[in-house]
Amino acid sequence: MTVGMLVISPRIFAHGFYNTRDIPEMTMFTLSMLTLVRVLEKPTWKRVTVHGIATASALAIRMSALFIPVVTVVMLCLAAIYKLHNK
Repeated sequence: MTVGMLVISPRIFAHGFYNTRDIPEMTMFTLSMLTLVRVLEKPTWKRVTVHGIATASALAIRMSALFIPVVTVVMLCLAAIYKLHNK
């Protein structure tokens, strides 16, 4: 459903023609959020490394991806707090 909504969105479709960095940045942002979810489910060094690479790739495309490390730190802190209170 989410992919369908992205495909039929006219603004995203239009920006793909005259701003060539929007779609790759959106793709890397989505990939980094997926890897963040995987890190939160089961934090292993491999998953953290993949998340770091995805975040670095998004940052290499556009600096608006600075939001990703902030979200990562906040979510990891919230996960740690949740884990402490549910022991």
